[in-house]
Amino acid sequence: MTKQISITALLTVMTVILFSSQMFIPFLGVVFTIFSTIPIMVVNMLTEKRYTIMSIIISSLLIVLFNDPFGWILFILILIPSTVSNMIEKKFYSYLLVIPVLLGNYILYSVIIIDGSNVELFLKNIWYIIGIFMFISLKYSFKKVEVLIRYKYLNKLKKEI
Repeated sequence: MTKQISITALLTVMTVILFSSQMFIPFLGVVFTIFSTIPIMVVNMLTEKRYTIMSIIISSLLIVLFNDPFGWILFILILIPSTVSNMIEKKFYSYLLVIPVLLGNYILYSVIIIDGSNVELFLKNIWYIIGIFMFISLKYSFKKVEVLIRYKYLNKLKKEI
């Protein structure tokens, strides 16, 4: 039990640090932000579900404390549902998590857009397509990363532990 708590705490802090790097490292931080939920996937692979849920809640609370509102929306409504959708066995429930991603995209769209601009007219008709594309691309890229971690690195790690 102590080993699982330690793994969860270490990877939760790593998630927060990777996500918060967007504020300090301008271009490379965006890449770190997109892949900041990979430690949560590793927590899911190494521990029980309750530790994964604890990691998601604690990392979300820490990100709310340390980041800006756009970061909250990106992490809680876009990245976490895309990651959790790979942890759910039933595909129907997995694809229901597109709803928070669409909500996050709509909030970002409605906050950023200035009324009457050409960008607003374009995004008014396409924001939901961008949200669905973002969910599917994040879901399947996280799935590929999960397979890579599980079969390349996790087998070696479990033998050592």
